Amino acid sequence: QGHPAIPAVYGYGHLERFEYLTMELLGSTLKEKWPGSVTRIPMKTIVPVMQQLLSALAHVHKLGFIHRDIKPENVICSLDDPSRIKLIDFNLAKPISAGPPSKYDPISESKTIMGTVHWASLNSMHGIELSPRDDLESLAYVGLFLVRADLPWRNGPRDQTIKRSIKRVRDLKAKWTGAELGAGCDPEFGDLLDYSRGLSFYCLPDYDMWNSRFTDLAVRSGVVPGEPLDWTPEALPASIPQLSVSCEAVDFDPALMYWINGHLDSSQSNPVTLAAT
Repeated sequence: QGHPAIPAVYGYGHLERFEYLTMELLGSTLKEKWPGSVTRIPMKTIVPVMQQLLSALAHVHKLGFIHRDIKPENVICSLDDPSRIKLIDFNLAKPISAGPPSKYDPISESKTIMGTVHWASLNSMHGIELSPRDDLESLAYVGLFLVRADLPWRNGPRDQTIKRSIKRVRDLKAKWTGAELGAGCDPEFGDLLDYSRGLSFYCLPDYDMWNSRFTDLAVRSGVVPGEPLDWTPEALPASIPQLSVSCEAVDFDPALMYWINGHLDSSQSNPVTLAAT
Protein backbone atom coordinates (compact mmCIF):
# COMPACT_ATOMS: atom_id res chain seq x y z
CA GLN A 1 0.00 0.00 0.00
CA GLY A 2 0.91 3.66 -0.14
CA HIS A 3 2.05 3.85 -3.77
CA PRO A 4 0.06 4.96 -6.85
CA ALA A 5 1.25 1.94 -8.88
CA ILE A 6 0.01 -0.59 -6.29
CA PRO A 7 -3.73 -1.39 -6.11
CA ALA A 8 -5.70 0.09 -3.23
CA VAL A 9 -7.19 -2.27 -0.64
CA TYR A 10 -10.62 -1.13 0.52
CA GLY A 11 -11.30 -3.76 3.14
CA TYR A 12 -10.57 -7.25 4.39
CA GLY A 13 -11.77 -9.44 7.20
CA HIS A 14 -13.02 -12.77 8.46
CA LEU A 15 -16.67 -13.73 8.72
CA GLU A 16 -18.23 -16.93 10.03
CA ARG A 17 -18.02 -18.84 6.75
CA PHE A 18 -15.39 -17.04 4.70
CA GLU A 19 -12.63 -14.46 4.52
CA TYR A 20 -12.81 -11.50 2.15
CA LEU A 21 -10.53 -8.95 0.51
CA THR A 22 -11.86 -5.95 -1.41
CA MET A 23 -9.54 -4.15 -3.85
CA GLU A 24 -9.93 -1.54 -6.58
CA LEU A 25 -11.25 -2.72 -9.93
CA LEU A 26 -8.66 -2.60 -12.72
CA GLY A 27 -8.62 -2.91 -16.51
CA SER A 28 -6.59 -4.77 -19.14
CA THR A 29 -3.16 -6.27 -18.57
CA LEU A 30 -0.04 -5.13 -20.37
CA LYS A 31 0.01 -8.48 -22.14
CA GLU A 32 -3.52 -7.90 -23.45
CA LYS A 33 -2.43 -4.48 -24.73
CA TRP A 34 0.52 -5.99 -26.65
CA PRO A 35 -0.30 -5.53 -30.36
CA GLY A 36 1.83 -8.43 -31.69
CA SER A 37 5.35 -9.12 -32.90
CA VAL A 38 5.31 -6.81 -35.94
CA THR A 39 4.14 -3.67 -34.13
CA ARG A 40 4.66 -2.27 -30.65
CA ILE A 41 3.13 0.02 -28.05
CA PRO A 42 4.21 3.65 -28.64
CA MET A 43 7.38 4.82 -26.90
CA LYS A 44 5.44 7.65 -25.27
CA THR A 45 3.54 4.89 -23.43
CA ILE A 46 6.40 2.43 -22.86
CA VAL A 47 8.52 5.02 -21.05
CA PRO A 48 5.94 6.11 -18.42
CA VAL A 49 5.04 2.45 -17.85
CA MET A 50 8.70 1.75 -17.07
CA GLN A 51 8.93 4.85 -14.87
CA GLN A 52 5.92 3.79 -12.84
CA LEU A 53 7.17 0.21 -12.45
CA LEU A 54 10.63 1.37 -11.39
CA SER A 55 9.00 3.59 -8.78
CA ALA A 56 6.78 0.73 -7.57
CA LEU A 57 9.75 -1.62 -7.20
CA ALA A 58 11.71 1.02 -5.31
CA HIS A 59 8.77 1.33 -2.90
CA VAL A 60 8.41 -2.44 -2.44
CA HIS A 61 12.14 -3.02 -1.97
CA LYS A 62 12.54 -0.17 0.52
CA LEU A 63 9.77 -1.77 2.57
CA GLY A 64 11.91 -4.91 2.67
CA PHE A 65 10.08 -7.12 0.15
CA ILE A 66 10.69 -8.56 -3.31
CA HIS A 67 7.92 -9.28 -5.83
CA ARG A 68 9.51 -12.29 -7.63
CA ASP A 69 7.12 -12.41 -10.60
CA ILE A 70 7.42 -9.22 -12.66
CA LYS A 71 5.82 -9.83 -16.07
CA PRO A 72 3.35 -8.15 -18.48
CA GLU A 73 0.45 -10.19 -17.11
CA ASN A 74 1.00 -8.58 -13.70
CA VAL A 75 0.85 -5.00 -14.98
CA ILE A 76 -2.72 -3.70 -15.31
CA CYS A 77 -4.21 -0.44 -16.54
CA SER A 78 -5.97 1.78 -14.03
CA LEU A 79 -9.66 2.41 -14.70
CA ASP A 80 -9.70 5.58 -12.61
CA ASP A 81 -6.65 7.25 -14.17
CA PRO A 82 -5.83 6.48 -17.84
CA SER A 83 -2.28 7.74 -17.32
CA ARG A 84 -1.43 5.06 -14.77
CA ILE A 85 -0.74 1.35 -14.47
CA LYS A 86 -0.75 -0.95 -11.43
CA LEU A 87 1.59 -3.76 -10.38
CA ILE A 88 -0.41 -6.74 -9.09
CA ASP A 89 -0.06 -10.34 -7.87
CA PHE A 90 2.09 -10.33 -4.76
CA ASN A 91 1.38 -14.04 -4.26
CA LEU A 92 5.09 -14.92 -4.57
CA ALA A 93 6.38 -11.86 -2.70
CA LYS A 94 8.55 -12.42 0.36
CA PRO A 95 10.81 -10.45 2.69
CA ILE A 96 14.29 -9.70 1.37
CA SER A 97 16.68 -12.29 2.76
CA ALA A 98 19.66 -11.25 4.85
CA GLY A 99 21.54 -14.13 3.19
CA PRO A 100 23.58 -15.99 2.42
CA PRO A 101 21.53 -16.99 -0.65
CA SER A 102 20.39 -20.59 -1.01
CA LYS A 103 20.89 -22.45 -4.29
CA TYR A 104 19.65 -25.55 -6.13
CA ASP A 105 19.68 -26.80 -9.72
CA PRO A 106 16.18 -26.76 -11.26
CA ILE A 107 17.34 -29.07 -14.06
CA SER A 108 19.11 -31.88 -12.20
CA GLU A 109 16.85 -31.70 -9.14
CA SER A 110 13.61 -31.44 -11.18
CA LYS A 111 12.38 -28.49 -9.13
CA THR A 112 10.40 -25.42 -10.12
CA ILE A 113 11.98 -22.07 -10.78
CA MET A 114 10.68 -18.98 -9.02
CA GLY A 115 8.60 -16.77 -11.28
CA THR A 116 7.66 -17.30 -14.92
CA VAL A 117 10.12 -18.71 -17.43
CA HIS A 118 10.12 -15.93 -20.03
CA TRP A 119 10.62 -13.20 -17.44
CA ALA A 120 12.56 -14.94 -14.66
CA SER A 121 16.09 -13.77 -13.94
CA LEU A 122 19.13 -15.88 -14.74
CA ASN A 123 19.60 -16.36 -11.00
CA SER A 124 16.10 -17.81 -10.74
CA MET A 125 16.77 -20.18 -13.63
CA HIS A 126 19.92 -21.36 -11.86
CA GLY A 127 18.03 -21.91 -8.61
CA ILE A 128 19.69 -19.03 -6.75
CA GLU A 129 17.59 -17.30 -4.10
CA LEU A 130 16.14 -14.03 -5.37
CA SER A 131 16.82 -10.49 -4.18
CA PRO A 132 15.93 -6.98 -5.47
CA ARG A 133 18.34 -7.33 -8.41
CA ASP A 134 16.16 -10.12 -9.81
CA ASP A 135 12.98 -8.01 -9.82
CA LEU A 136 14.97 -5.41 -11.74
CA GLU A 137 16.24 -7.99 -14.25
CA SER A 138 12.69 -9.19 -14.87
CA LEU A 139 11.60 -5.57 -15.37
CA ALA A 140 14.42 -5.15 -17.88
CA TYR A 141 13.08 -8.13 -19.85
CA VAL A 142 9.63 -6.53 -19.84
CA GLY A 143 11.05 -3.24 -21.10
CA LEU A 144 13.07 -4.92 -23.85
CA PHE A 145 10.01 -6.93 -24.84
CA LEU A 146 7.95 -3.76 -25.15
CA VAL A 147 10.47 -1.87 -27.29
CA ARG A 148 11.40 -4.89 -29.44
CA ALA A 149 7.92 -6.50 -29.47
CA ASP A 150 9.51 -9.89 -28.73
CA LEU A 151 12.40 -11.71 -27.05
CA PRO A 152 14.52 -14.48 -28.61
CA TRP A 153 13.54 -17.15 -26.06
CA ARG A 154 9.79 -16.61 -26.11
CA ASN A 155 9.29 -19.30 -28.77
CA GLY A 156 10.69 -22.79 -29.02
CA PRO A 157 10.17 -26.29 -30.44
CA ARG A 158 7.34 -28.38 -29.03
CA ASP A 159 9.24 -31.66 -29.21
CA GLN A 160 11.67 -30.85 -26.38
CA THR A 161 11.38 -32.29 -22.88
CA ILE A 162 10.55 -29.84 -20.12
CA LYS A 163 14.11 -30.01 -18.80
CA ARG A 164 15.55 -29.24 -22.22
CA SER A 165 13.10 -26.40 -22.72
CA ILE A 166 14.15 -24.87 -19.40
CA LYS A 167 17.81 -25.31 -20.31
CA ARG A 168 17.25 -23.76 -23.74
CA VAL A 169 15.68 -20.61 -22.27
CA ARG A 170 18.38 -20.39 -19.62
CA ASP A 171 21.16 -20.73 -22.18
CA LEU A 172 19.60 -18.15 -24.50
CA LYS A 173 19.23 -15.64 -21.69
CA ALA A 174 22.87 -16.16 -20.75
CA LYS A 175 23.90 -15.72 -24.39
CA TRP A 176 22.28 -12.31 -24.86
CA THR A 177 23.62 -9.25 -23.08
CA GLY A 178 21.52 -6.16 -22.54
CA ALA A 179 23.61 -4.29 -25.10
CA GLU A 180 22.85 -6.98 -27.70
CA LEU A 181 19.15 -7.26 -26.89
CA GLY A 182 18.86 -3.48 -26.89
CA ALA A 183 20.61 -2.95 -30.23
CA GLY A 184 18.86 -0.19 -32.16
CA CYS A 185 16.79 0.83 -29.10
CA ASP A 186 17.27 3.64 -26.63
CA PRO A 187 20.23 2.55 -24.46
CA GLU A 188 18.30 2.70 -21.18
CA PHE A 189 16.61 -0.64 -21.86
CA GLY A 190 19.71 -2.71 -22.54
CA ASP A 191 21.68 -0.87 -19.86
CA LEU A 192 19.02 -1.73 -17.26
CA LEU A 193 19.49 -5.45 -17.95
CA ASP A 194 23.29 -5.32 -17.81
CA TYR A 195 23.14 -3.21 -14.64
CA SER A 196 20.76 -5.59 -12.86
CA ARG A 197 22.90 -8.60 -13.73
CA GLY A 198 25.95 -6.86 -12.27
CA LEU A 199 24.40 -6.27 -8.83
CA SER A 200 25.29 -8.37 -5.81
CA PHE A 201 22.73 -10.37 -3.84
CA TYR A 202 22.71 -7.80 -1.03
CA CYS A 203 22.68 -4.62 -3.14
CA LEU A 204 19.64 -2.37 -3.52
CA PRO A 205 19.43 -0.90 -7.04
CA ASP A 206 20.18 2.80 -7.49
CA TYR A 207 16.61 3.84 -8.25
CA ASP A 208 17.41 7.54 -8.18
CA MET A 209 19.85 7.04 -11.04
CA TRP A 210 17.37 4.99 -13.08
CA ASN A 211 14.58 7.46 -12.41
CA SER A 212 16.84 10.21 -13.76
CA ARG A 213 17.73 8.21 -16.86
CA PHE A 214 14.14 7.35 -17.72
CA THR A 215 13.07 10.93 -17.01
CA ASP A 216 15.59 12.04 -19.63
CA LEU A 217 14.25 9.38 -21.99
CA ALA A 218 10.71 10.62 -21.38
CA VAL A 219 11.77 14.10 -22.50
CA ARG A 220 13.45 12.69 -25.62
CA SER A 221 10.34 10.61 -26.38
CA GLY A 222 7.93 13.54 -26.08
CA VAL A 223 6.12 12.18 -23.02
CA VAL A 224 3.67 14.64 -21.48
CA PRO A 225 3.35 13.93 -17.72
CA GLY A 226 -0.18 12.97 -16.75
CA GLU A 227 -1.31 12.41 -20.33
CA PRO A 228 -3.48 9.29 -20.90
CA LEU A 229 -1.45 6.30 -22.05
CA ASP A 230 -1.79 5.75 -25.80
CA TRP A 231 -2.09 2.07 -26.76
CA THR A 232 -2.34 2.63 -30.52
CA PRO A 233 0.12 0.20 -32.21
CA GLU A 234 3.06 1.66 -34.09
CA ALA A 235 5.51 0.09 -36.53
CA LEU A 236 8.80 -1.21 -35.19
CA PRO A 237 11.63 1.19 -36.10
CA ALA A 238 13.87 -0.02 -38.91
CA SER A 239 16.85 0.57 -36.61
CA ILE A 240 15.87 -2.42 -34.44
CA PRO A 241 17.39 -5.61 -35.92
CA GLN A 242 15.68 -8.99 -35.74
CA LEU A 243 17.17 -11.40 -33.22
CA SER A 244 17.81 -14.78 -34.79
CA VAL A 245 17.72 -18.10 -32.91
CA SER A 246 18.40 -21.56 -34.31
CA CYS A 247 14.99 -23.11 -33.79
CA GLU A 248 11.52 -23.14 -35.28
CA ALA A 249 9.40 -20.28 -33.95
CA VAL A 250 6.42 -22.00 -32.33
CA ASP A 251 4.78 -21.65 -28.94
CA PHE A 252 5.94 -23.47 -25.82
CA ASP A 253 4.03 -26.54 -24.73
CA PRO A 254 1.54 -25.22 -22.14
CA ALA A 255 2.58 -28.02 -19.76
CA LEU A 256 5.93 -26.26 -19.44
CA MET A 257 4.26 -23.17 -18.04
CA TYR A 258 2.16 -25.19 -15.58
CA TRP A 259 5.25 -26.98 -14.32
CA ILE A 260 7.34 -23.85 -13.98
CA ASN A 261 4.69 -22.15 -11.90
CA GLY A 262 4.62 -25.16 -9.59
CA HIS A 263 1.12 -26.41 -10.35
CA LEU A 264 -1.07 -27.98 -13.02
CA ASP A 265 -3.93 -26.10 -14.58
CA SER A 266 -7.29 -27.57 -13.63
CA SER A 267 -7.92 -28.33 -17.30
CA GLN A 268 -4.94 -30.71 -17.40
CA SER A 269 -6.12 -34.23 -16.65
CA ASN A 270 -2.68 -35.84 -16.76
CA PRO A 271 0.31 -34.97 -14.56
CA VAL A 272 3.46 -33.56 -16.11
CA THR A 273 6.34 -36.05 -16.06
CA LEU A 274 9.93 -34.91 -16.40
CA ALA A 275 11.62 -36.94 -19.10
CA ALA A 276 15.33 -37.66 -19.03
CA THR A 277 17.52 -35.28 -21.00
